[in-house]
Parts: sequence; C-alpha cells; structure tokens
Amino acid sequence: MFHIVVLFSLILFVKMISVENSEEEISYSLKKHLYDGNKIVLPLSKNASVQLLNHWIQQATSGFMAAFARKRMESLSSRNNEKFHHCSKEANSIIKHAKCIVDLLMLKKIERIKIHQFGNTKREYKMPKNFSIRKIKLRKPDQKIDRNRKYLPNVDQWIGAFHLLRHKRAVEKPKQMIKRVNKDSYQLLTDKDTMTALGMIIRGAKKTLQKLKHRKIFKPWSVTISEIRHLAMQMKKRKELLNMFRTKAQNNGINSSYFEKFLIDSKEEKIPRKNDRMQLAKSFSKLLREAVQIVLSLSNQSSPNLHNKTIRIASPRFFSILPDDNAQNTMNLLSPSILSLHNEGKDLESKLSMSRMLGTSKLINEQDQNELLELIAEASGLTDAAQQIHQKFEMENNNMHHVKGIDGQPLYFTKQNVSELYGKIEGDKVDTFEKLYKTLNKRQIGKMNVTGYAVLNKRQLKLIYGQQSPYYHPIALKRLSKLLEPSDRLRKSLEIDLKKLAESEDFGLRKVHKRQKRSLFFSPFVLSPFISDAENLSQPIVLSPIVLSPVVLSPAILGPFILSPWIFNPVLLSPRILAPFILNPFIFSPLVLSPLALHPFILSPGIFNPLILSPLTLSPFILSPQVATPIILSPMILNPLIFNPMVLSPIILSPFLLSPLVYSPQCLFALLISPHILSPLVQSPLSNSTIFLSPSILS
Repeated sequence: MFHIVVLFSLILFVKMISVENSEEEISYSLKKHLYDGNKIVLPLSKNASVQLLNHWIQQATSGFMAAFARKRMESLSSRNNEKFHHCSKEANSIIKHAKCIVDLLMLKKIERIKIHQFGNTKREYKMPKNFSIRKIKLRKPDQKIDRNRKYLPNVDQWIGAFHLLRHKRAVEKPKQMIKRVNKDSYQLLTDKDTMTALGMIIRGAKKTLQKLKHRKIFKPWSVTISEIRHLAMQMKKRKELLNMFRTKAQNNGINSSYFEKFLIDSKEEKIPRKNDRMQLAKSFSKLLREAVQIVLSLSNQSSPNLHNKTIRIASPRFFSILPDDNAQNTMNLLSPSILSLHNEGKDLESKLSMSRMLGTSKLINEQDQNELLELIAEASGLTDAAQQIHQKFEMENNNMHHVKGIDGQPLYFTKQNVSELYGKIEGDKVDTFEKLYKTLNKRQIGKMNVTGYAVLNKRQLKLIYGQQSPYYHPIALKRLSKLLEPSDRLRKSLEIDLKKLAESEDFGLRKVHKRQKRSLFFSPFVLSPFISDAENLSQPIVLSPIVLSPVVLSPAILGPFILSPWIFNPVLLSPRILAPFILNPFIFSPLVLSPLALHPFILSPGIFNPLILSPLTLSPFILSPQVATPIILSPMILNPLIFNPMVLSPIILSPFLLSPLVYSPQCLFALLISPHILSPLVQSPLSNSTIFLSPSILS
C-alpha cells in the first residue's frame, strides 16, 4: 500500500510540474523539489497522513480480529461458520467487522461426541436428535448379527456327557467369511491399486515426459488448477487497480502515459500500433456490432449494453483451463467451449468438457482422468507456463515491496533511513522491536504461524513498555501484566473490548482539526462556498485565489488574506475581526450584513464592492483605489481613507466619526444623508460630487 501512495504522489507532482515536459526535465524537477540527496520527501498534509495511518491501523486490527475469531470457529458448526464468513465479507468498516465477531462469540458451541475407549479400540456413541415415527423392532438377546446384515436365530442343544449348553447356528455359514485380523502394521491402498490398465499407461507416459523435462517437483492436477486460478485472480486485481488509478489520474488532469510508465513494464506495453490499422479495426468492430444488433432486433431478441460486450463469432475454445468469468459481458455466436480441462462450466460447456465425456464413456475412472489431465498439462507446457508466470509475479511483487529511489536508495523504511528522517528516538524504536523478535520462543512462533498472533510474557512486556524503552508507559505495563494471570483474563478482556468496539461510532486516529492549521498556501478555491465554515476563514490565507465562492454565516477572526484575489465572492452575515486584506484585489464581492473591525484594506484595489448594512470600525482603506464601491447604511468609526482615490463610490445613509479623507480624491462622488463628525478632507479634492443633507461638525 505504501509504494502505491508514493507512486500516486509522485504522479500528482509530475502534473504540477508540466504535462508536456520531457522525461529529463521531469527527473530534474523531481530531484530539485523532492530529493535532498539521500531520500525523497513527499509533500503530504496532516489529514492525508492521518488517513493513511488510519487505513494501516484498521487493516492490522481487522487481521487480528479475524485471527481471534478463527479459534472460536473451530467449535462451531459449518453453517454458523458460513454465516460468519458472509458477514465478514459484507462488512466494509472495522466496526461492522467487530459486530460480526461479537455475534460469533454469542453462538453456542456444537455438542461434542463422547468417545469411549476399550483397549486399543474406540467406540463412538451419539444420541440421535430425531427418532423415526415407525416403531423400532427389538431383536432378542440371543440373536447375533452376521456380516451380511441378517439376524440369525440360535438353537440351544445339549452337547456331550457333561451337558454343556452350546449355541449352534440355525443356518449354514457362508463359504467366505470376513475374519478379524490383528496386525502390528498395515498399508493403505496406493493409486496403482485403484487404476485401470489404461490409467497406468497414461501415468507411465506422464512420468517419462517429466523425466525428459528434468522435473523434480510433481504437482497433482488439482494443485496446478488452483495455482492458475490464483494467478488469474492476481492479474485481474492488478488490472482493476491499474484502471482505478488511471481513472483517478485522468480525473485530476494527469497524463496517463506517466502513470503507465511507472506501473506497466515497458517491454510489454511498447507494442507498435499504427493509427491507420487501429482506425480500420475500430470501424470493422463497429460495423460488426451494428450487424449483430440488427439480427437480434429482427429475431425479437434484446441484448442490453451490446457496445460494452465482447462478441465471439466462430471462435470455439479448445482445452480451456478455467471457465469464462466474464460470461455476462460476452456474446458467443458459434463459439462453444470444447474439451475443457475443467468441469465448472454451464450448459454446453459442461456437457462437452473432457472430464464429463470421459466419465460418460466409462472407459476410465476418476483417478485415470486426473492422470490424463496431468499428461495433457505436461505435454502442452501448461505447467511450465504457470510456473513462469508465478515466478514473474513473485519477482514483480518483490520489486514493488523493495522499490528503489533515484540513486538506488530504498523507498521503504530501514533502520538507517528512519534514524536519518526522524532522529535517534525513532531509531531506538526499531532497535526495540529487533530485540523483541530475538526474545520470541518456539511456542510463540508456532502460535503466530498457526493462529496469526501470540501473547507476550512479562519480560517481553517490560522490554516494550519498560523504563529503558522509547515506548515507556508504566500504566500500560501494569494493566497488561495483570491480564496475563489467570490465563483466560486476557481473552475475556479482548471480548469486552470487541463488544465496546461494535457499539462505538468511530475507530482510529482523529483527523487534524481544521483550526489547527496555521495557514493555507497555494490553495485556490473555485466554486467552493464557505457556508458556516469559520475554521477555514480564521487562518491566514496566502497566494490562494478565491473565485465564485460566496461566504455565508462564516465569521472570521485573525484570518488575513494576502495576495489572494477575490472574484465574485459575496460576503453575507459574516463579520470579520483582525482579518486585513493585504495586496488582495477584490472584484464584484459585496459585503452585506457583515461588520468589519480592525480590518484594514492595504494595497487592495476593488471594483464594484458595495458595503451594505456593514458597519466599519478601525478598518481604513490605505492605497486601495475603489471603483463603484458605494457605502450604504454602514456607519464608520475611526475609518480613514488614506491615499485612496475612489470613483463612483457614494456614501449613503452612513454617518461616520473620526474618518478623515487624506490625499484621497473623489470623482463622481455623492454624500447623501450622512452626517459626519471630526472627519475633515485633507488634500482630497472632490470632482463632480454632490452633498445632500449631510451636516458636518468639526470637519
């Protein structure tokens, strides 16, 4: 998972550099911005880091819960186990998974069968749950059951002079009787004993072929099919993952060619494709689909989503290894599957499968069929191909888990780079876990291999949480040490914690609160309205243009805007305190019912930004020319205009106090019903201006 995150982050950075740059320029930019000579440092936000850590924590917790539930499943019936598997498969969160396990813990254990032992033999006794309605006939005590399942009555006779009572059989014994034989050892029947002559010939031919290929490991047909199926699932998952990331890359405007260079082998994907041939193939495919659609319409049949289906015409499949998993998206016309090597097909594919036809002919038995399939797999090279694909996948997975950087440095955590990145404390944590691995005994390792987890002893707990450990936590050490005695206390505590987890609403690390962010840099907002979002606006916003993003019911404190132009951003019912505009032009951004206090406008020119019902206090306009910015019903106190020319910006019904105009000429200006006190005009000429019902005092 980590290498995928690293890869996607690198691709996002490639987009930020340029889409049209050459590979050399991209490599140089990566080294310049992300590489410091020893390591690659990716720019990852705190919330993204928390999200990634949460994913890892939830995966680890889910794995432990599954291992914990496995032991409980051993004492339950297969039906209950199937229910649990279905519940776990449907669970899409850690809390739902915990609920499945809690339901599993509440189930009753299956009743055990009592086994009574007499000498070297064992007898099982199990009471039947349901009795038949028919009356059970009891046999007489003197009746014995013969091997042929018949009751044989005994006849009593006096034998000899001593008048010994002897039971004599009333019927003659069969010629061949099964006798009980006691032996020190026995030998099971081998495969040769159950094979026919033809099967032994097939097996001999298979072994001869394997010797010619110098094959040392022999796998049965079922194992080969299982491995091929597993490889097919891996290839399908990898393809789905590639398509998912390609879609995300295209949605983010990233050129998918860069993405494919990282994820796809260049030797496989560099296939020469001529545009003319591709266009011809597309035209022929389109014509063929239209013809099929017409034929289906004439026959009163419908096939939805025909354009997304694969059409196979006169293309039968011979000796297919696996069934077609994509049968719903495939239309077969005269293309049956013949002599398939599996028996999982449907309809005609199942009837024409090799195992079905051989079984119908009754020439060979099931064991011979498996030998024949193994011979076909060896002769056709299927086993070799599966082995090569498996080795290739192992090599690719190994390369992905041990991916290297620009100069060959590992992109995964090692003791050395952890110490370089995070200091001595994090390096000591790696040392602590290395010491822990060395203290694991054989019993703990065996437990981990069988159940997936093991319980630490007191000495190991002290190593992790003791005073000499970087994870020093005396409370945790004391609490966990108490759970070790008695032995079932830990299990009960885990069950209680699982129940609490199932009843909770959230699990994992909390996201970093937005208020904790100190500032926003290089984060443009387009069509992103701020509605009841005081947290985002109560922080410095730098070099982040805001376009078509109205601010509604979002008061702001200590949220200056610096070099972040506003365009078409009305502000409604959003008072602002100590949130100046510095080098921040704003256009068509009216303020309505939004008082401003300690909110100076410095070097922030504006066009058509009316202030309506928005009182201003200590919010001067300094070197911020305004055009068509009327002030309506907005009283002003200590709100001077300094070196701030204005055009078409009347003041209407807005009294003001201690708000002089200093070197701020006004053109096409009007002062309507706006009395003012101690607000003189200092070197601020008025041209084409009108003053109506606006008395002045000491101005």
